[in-house]
Amino acid sequence: MNNKHALFFDGPVTIAELEWLPIGRYTVKYLQDKLESRSLHRNVFVTSSVDRERNVTAIDVGDTEVMLCLEGCIPMESIRFSAKVEIAATGSHQQDETIGIEVEKSGRLTYGMTLEEHDGDRPYSVDELSYIIADITQDSSSVMDTIFNSYQKRLLDIVFCGDSTQRDKFLLLFARGLEPGIKEPRELYDNPAYRSEIRQVLGEPMLEYYGWLDDNTMIVVGENGAAVIGNEPEKYNDLLRLYGLMGCIINLQDSIFARLSWSWDLLYEQKRIIETESTEKIMDVQNSLCSLSADQGMLSSVPAFMRSSVADIDSKNASHLPGYDAPFFKGMLEMFNLTRERIDEVDLALDTLGSEIENIRLLASTLSEKQTFDINRAMNILTVVSVVVLPLTLITGIYGMNFFRHKPEGEYQSYWNMPELYWEYGYLITLGMMGLIAFGMLYLFWKRGLLSGTGKSKKP
Repeated sequence: MNNKHALFFDGPVTIAELEWLPIGRYTVKYLQDKLESRSLHRNVFVTSSVDRERNVTAIDVGDTEVMLCLEGCIPMESIRFSAKVEIAATGSHQQDETIGIEVEKSGRLTYGMTLEEHDGDRPYSVDELSYIIADITQDSSSVMDTIFNSYQKRLLDIVFCGDSTQRDKFLLLFARGLEPGIKEPRELYDNPAYRSEIRQVLGEPMLEYYGWLDDNTMIVVGENGAAVIGNEPEKYNDLLRLYGLMGCIINLQDSIFARLSWSWDLLYEQKRIIETESTEKIMDVQNSLCSLSADQGMLSSVPAFMRSSVADIDSKNASHLPGYDAPFFKGMLEMFNLTRERIDEVDLALDTLGSEIENIRLLASTLSEKQTFDINRAMNILTVVSVVVLPLTLITGIYGMNFFRHKPEGEYQSYWNMPELYWEYGYLITLGMMGLIAFGMLYLFWKRGLLSGTGKSKKP
């Protein structure tokens, strides 16, 4: 054993990561059609790139290559497929792992894998598992992101603020034993080295839920998962999957509330811009409000999926499952009872956000109308000035042509060139005519109510 590590799991280690996403039977149907319609011999799923050396198809997921194989499905209910992942385990060698993926209409996604012992039956340390689990967490999200449709990917980006491939999952570990020998689960909490490694994998330890299940099986519970260690840990699989599903729904609700908090901050930033009457940014504000409204509309579909999944959990009789009386499960049931209330809170928060978005959009529209009114008023004044000046400019242009010539000695002078140039009061008459035209047009515009918004405007 390597002295750098404190805890080691005996025997093969089974890892299951769970998450709950707002998907339903039609998403399952979409995945079934996509995988089945693009499958080759041996059910190999064709995606983006081809590994020519192995003569199989692969999905490029960062530094990891994944081959998907369709395993089976229940129409409109669930679909199962495997993903062969090549990752670098702790150390210098390359390790191959196969992940089993199951997508259910209830919204539960399960990623399962078994790690065989390696390096001459050297067991896996908890520290090593933390690196492998981190890779699988990201890779499984990338795999699903590859095969989800555009709507689903957009919804996940909204919920997780554009970082959907880094979303957390609920971890379940099943192992035959733990070295060095642990007599009481509390030892994992009291020993700083043990507690540090457990925290890397399961999150902050929840000491009140540490304990023994039937047949001397040990349960270790953290904020992000649970580990079951015993001779037959798999018999608690159904109970722990149900436990994990509850935790995943609660975690997604937290993510939605975090997203709503971010949306409120952005919304009130737009309101601040409107209240300062920054008309230069009004288009940016309206674009941001439209985007927020679209996101809020998509998020509004999530509570319905939650209610459906909660009803599905309620319909299952978990009392017959081994370990049903365990403190960790009872504690989760108490938390899960709050989930129904939180669904209503999510609905209310989304409705409130939608109403406030509409209110601020009205403010933005008012500011935009004010801006348009100011522009139109300025254009009206400019138009009036242009129309008034136009005939005066015409008259000035005509008399600026100066069609006049000097009469040579003995030649007849024609007065048809510009005879008014010879008038004694021609200049004053022209100025008066120009003033009369300007006054008449201004009076006409005033009569029509086109000057200051007053006057006797007539209906056409």
